[in-house]
Amino acid sequence: MTRTYLLFSVLFAVSGQLLLKWRSGKFASLPDPLLRKILFFFRNLLDPFVLLALTLGLISLFCWIMAISRADLSYAYPFMGAVFVLIFVFSVLLFGEPVTISKVIGQVLIVLGIVVSGFSR
Repeated sequence: MTRTYLLFSVLFAVSGQLLLKWRSGKFASLPDPLLRKILFFFRNLLDPFVLLALTLGLISLFCWIMAISRADLSYAYPFMGAVFVLIFVFSVLLFGEPVTISKVIGQVLIVLGIVVSGFSR
């Protein structure tokens, strides 16, 4: 059951971050005057997709709390590294972000860390 909570925590966190990235591209750059920045913030905070992203983040947090209540933190925490890997993959696929050799090496090291940690139980 712990791994299920970890999986859902990761998936909801990734989904929320991808939604925020997608919507932030729709908002363009911040306007200059302070009042317009404040209005800009609240207008975007009330965007349905931003609210959905925040909700996904809260669900992820709930799943995370359930996972660490059942497992050692030192066991569970490395699985959060999967968030970095999935964000990298989906950022490339959905947003056309660049792939570099250093990013790929970093992702491989993260996956190796998750595998080693996952078998250390």
